[in-house]
Amino acid sequence: QRQMCIRDRFESEIVSGGSGELNSMIKITQTFELGGKRGARESLAKNQMALGELEIKNNKENVILENVLSLYRLRQINELIPIYKEAYESLQSLLKKKGRIKKSLSPSQEVEYETLSLAIDDYYLKLSELTAKRATLLTHLKNKCRRRV
Repeated sequence: QRQMCIRDRFESEIVSGGSGELNSMIKITQTFELGGKRGARESLAKNQMALGELEIKNNKENVILENVLSLYRLRQINELIPIYKEAYESLQSLLKKKGRIKKSLSPSQEVEYETLSLAIDDYYLKLSELTAKRATLLTHLKNKCRRRV
Protein backbone atom coordinates (compact mmCIF):
# COMPACT_ATOMS: atom_id res chain seq x y z
CA GLN A 1 0.00 0.00 0.00
CA ARG A 2 1.14 3.48 -0.75
CA GLN A 3 0.84 6.10 1.91
CA MET A 4 0.13 9.64 0.94
CA CYS A 5 1.03 12.78 2.85
CA ILE A 6 -0.33 16.15 1.87
CA ARG A 7 1.59 19.27 2.76
CA ASP A 8 -0.33 22.50 2.14
CA ARG A 9 1.29 25.80 1.37
CA PHE A 10 -0.60 29.05 1.06
CA GLU A 11 0.72 32.25 -0.54
CA SER A 12 -1.02 35.52 -1.25
CA GLU A 13 0.03 38.68 -3.00
CA ILE A 14 -1.68 42.05 -3.36
CA VAL A 15 -0.56 44.31 -6.16
CA SER A 16 -1.72 47.88 -6.58
CA GLY A 17 -2.31 49.21 -10.04
CA GLY A 18 -1.49 52.75 -11.07
CA SER A 19 -4.99 54.27 -10.63
CA GLY A 20 -5.90 53.02 -7.18
CA GLU A 21 -6.78 49.53 -8.38
CA LEU A 22 -5.85 46.62 -6.17
CA ASN A 23 -5.30 43.21 -7.64
CA SER A 24 -4.78 40.18 -5.48
CA MET A 25 -3.47 36.79 -6.25
CA ILE A 26 -3.88 33.72 -4.07
CA LYS A 27 -1.85 30.63 -4.65
CA ILE A 28 -2.41 27.32 -2.87
CA THR A 29 0.03 24.50 -3.46
CA GLN A 30 -0.02 20.97 -2.18
CA THR A 31 2.90 18.61 -2.09
CA PHE A 32 2.14 14.91 -2.18
CA GLU A 33 4.57 12.39 -0.82
CA LEU A 34 4.11 8.89 -2.07
CA GLY A 35 5.54 5.58 -0.97
CA GLY A 36 6.36 6.20 2.71
CA LYS A 37 8.79 9.07 2.18
CA ARG A 38 7.54 10.85 5.27
CA GLY A 39 8.26 7.79 7.38
CA ALA A 40 11.73 7.62 5.90
CA ARG A 41 12.35 11.30 6.75
CA GLU A 42 11.14 10.75 10.32
CA SER A 43 13.33 7.67 10.64
CA LEU A 44 16.33 9.59 9.29
CA ALA A 45 15.74 12.41 11.75
CA LYS A 46 15.51 9.97 14.67
CA ASN A 47 18.66 8.18 13.56
CA GLN A 48 20.55 11.47 13.20
CA MET A 49 19.43 12.50 16.68
CA ALA A 50 20.58 9.15 18.12
CA LEU A 51 23.91 9.50 16.30
CA GLY A 52 24.37 12.99 17.78
CA GLU A 53 23.71 11.65 21.28
CA LEU A 54 26.23 8.83 20.73
CA GLU A 55 28.84 11.32 19.50
CA ILE A 56 28.32 13.46 22.62
CA LYS A 57 28.68 10.37 24.82
CA ASN A 58 31.83 9.34 22.93
CA ASN A 59 33.34 12.82 23.37
CA LYS A 60 32.62 12.74 27.11
CA GLU A 61 34.22 9.31 27.42
CA ASN A 62 37.29 10.51 25.51
CA VAL A 63 37.67 13.50 27.84
CA ILE A 64 37.39 11.24 30.88
CA LEU A 65 39.93 8.83 29.42
CA GLU A 66 42.32 11.68 28.61
CA ASN A 67 42.04 13.01 32.17
CA VAL A 68 42.60 9.57 33.71
CA LEU A 69 45.69 9.04 31.55
CA SER A 70 46.97 12.50 32.50
CA LEU A 71 46.46 11.75 36.19
CA TYR A 72 48.25 8.42 35.83
CA ARG A 73 51.20 10.06 34.04
CA LEU A 74 51.31 12.81 36.70
CA ARG A 75 51.48 10.19 39.45
CA GLN A 76 54.21 8.38 37.55
CA ILE A 77 56.23 11.60 37.16
CA ASN A 78 55.78 12.48 40.83
CA GLU A 79 57.28 9.10 41.73
CA LEU A 80 60.18 9.43 39.26
CA ILE A 81 61.33 12.94 40.20
CA PRO A 82 62.62 12.03 43.71
CA ILE A 83 64.43 8.99 42.28
CA TYR A 84 66.16 11.08 39.62
CA LYS A 85 66.98 13.80 42.17
CA GLU A 86 68.59 11.27 44.49
CA ALA A 87 70.62 9.74 41.65
CA TYR A 88 71.63 13.21 40.42
CA GLU A 89 72.81 14.26 43.88
CA SER A 90 74.72 10.98 44.35
CA LEU A 91 76.49 11.40 41.02
CA GLN A 92 77.34 15.00 41.90
CA SER A 93 78.91 13.98 45.21
CA LEU A 94 80.97 11.30 43.41
CA LEU A 95 82.10 13.86 40.86
CA LYS A 96 83.14 16.28 43.63
CA LYS A 97 85.22 13.55 45.29
CA LYS A 98 86.88 12.71 41.98
CA GLY A 99 87.35 16.43 41.24
CA ARG A 100 89.43 16.91 44.39
CA ILE A 101 91.99 14.45 43.14
CA LYS A 102 91.64 15.31 39.44
CA LYS A 103 95.30 16.28 39.03
CA SER A 104 96.44 12.78 39.96
CA LEU A 105 93.91 10.80 37.91
CA SER A 106 95.07 8.06 35.59
CA PRO A 107 93.78 8.04 31.99
CA SER A 108 91.10 5.46 32.83
CA GLN A 109 90.02 7.52 35.86
CA GLU A 110 89.81 10.62 33.65
CA VAL A 111 87.49 8.72 31.29
CA GLU A 112 85.45 7.68 34.31
CA TYR A 113 85.33 11.32 35.46
CA GLU A 114 84.12 12.53 32.04
CA THR A 115 81.57 9.70 31.85
CA LEU A 116 80.30 10.67 35.28
CA SER A 117 80.04 14.27 34.14
CA LEU A 118 77.98 13.20 31.10
CA ALA A 119 75.72 11.06 33.30
CA ILE A 120 75.09 14.05 35.58
CA ASP A 121 74.16 16.19 32.59
CA ASP A 122 71.81 13.44 31.39
CA TYR A 123 70.09 13.21 34.79
CA TYR A 124 69.79 16.99 34.94
CA LEU A 125 68.15 17.02 31.51
CA LYS A 126 65.76 14.22 32.47
CA LEU A 127 64.82 16.03 35.68
CA SER A 128 64.14 19.21 33.70
CA GLU A 129 61.95 17.30 31.23
CA LEU A 130 59.98 15.61 34.01
CA THR A 131 59.48 18.89 35.86
CA ALA A 132 58.27 20.62 32.69
CA LYS A 133 55.93 17.72 31.85
CA ARG A 134 54.54 17.80 35.40
CA ALA A 135 53.85 21.53 35.12
CA THR A 136 52.14 21.02 31.75
CA LEU A 137 49.95 18.21 33.10
CA LEU A 138 49.01 20.21 36.20
CA THR A 139 48.03 23.19 34.07
CA HIS A 140 46.04 20.97 31.70
CA LEU A 141 44.17 19.27 34.55
CA LYS A 142 43.48 22.56 36.37
CA ASN A 143 42.03 24.05 33.19
CA LYS A 144 39.82 20.98 32.69
CA CYS A 145 38.57 21.24 36.29
CA ARG A 146 37.77 24.95 35.93
CA ARG A 147 35.73 24.34 32.77
CA ARG A 148 33.58 21.75 34.51
CA VAL A 149 32.79 24.03 37.49
